[in-house]
Amino acid sequence: MKKVPISFEFFPPNTPVGDEKLKTVVEELGTMRPEFFSVTYGAGGSTREKTLRTVVAICKAGHEAAPHLSCVGSTRAGLAEILATYRGESIRRIVALRGDMPSGTATAGEFRYASELVRFIRETQGRDWRIEVAAYPEYHPEERYAKRDLQHYVDKVKAGADSAITQFFFNPDCYFHFVEETRKLGADVPVVPGIMPFHNYAKIAQFAQRDAGGIARHSAGAGPQGRQLADQPGGGMPGEPGPQLLRVAEDVETASFHIFRG
Repeated sequence: MKKVPISFEFFPPNTPVGDEKLKTVVEELGTMRPEFFSVTYGAGGSTREKTLRTVVAICKAGHEAAPHLSCVGSTRAGLAEILATYRGESIRRIVALRGDMPSGTATAGEFRYASELVRFIRETQGRDWRIEVAAYPEYHPEERYAKRDLQHYVDKVKAGADSAITQFFFNPDCYFHFVEETRKLGADVPVVPGIMPFHNYAKIAQFAQRDAGGIARHSAGAGPQGRQLADQPGGGMPGEPGPQLLRVAEDVETASFHIFRG
């Protein structure tokens, strides 16, 4: 059986202790030879420096890293500065997102949609960046109309995205349907399924409710044993080009090994 390439996602640490723990986790997960590690970016750039520090540390450890970059609340000049910083660190892969407005912020800045960020990167940085974008198999929680949400995704692809990483989901049919429908609309880039290990059922259920993601009935009734889904990663995902994605947060590296090493 051909090994499926993978990547892992981190939240940037908030403390020196977290920085040290991250080094250990990256070293352990690095033995699985992931294609890259990605690092999240807080609302309105609230973790900008932490994201940069974490990405640089991962690169210095000998791995490829992809920072998340959100555009809502940002200016063209501000984003150009961030991209120049990453370029200076020889980083050429990025996860381009719309992002959330930080609490109490009155202006949306110069960008409204992730497609505008993708277009901005292509226009100012050229083709030497690998741009990942977000995909929502169960549709974005802020979008009322499924067709409109699909069009937002297609706009990102047409603006220059190389591939997409999905929000985590537990219903494989939603993923297959999303890929089929977006390809009909001309968006034929790889769509990488996002996987969230069942390391903490209550937290996963909270994330799913916030992000409008459904949890399959058989797992919802399993309570703390819901991580049984980890024994069947992807539910028969198709052989999409590009890596799988496993969101790795605090204390879930054991589940990660369990999923990908059986």
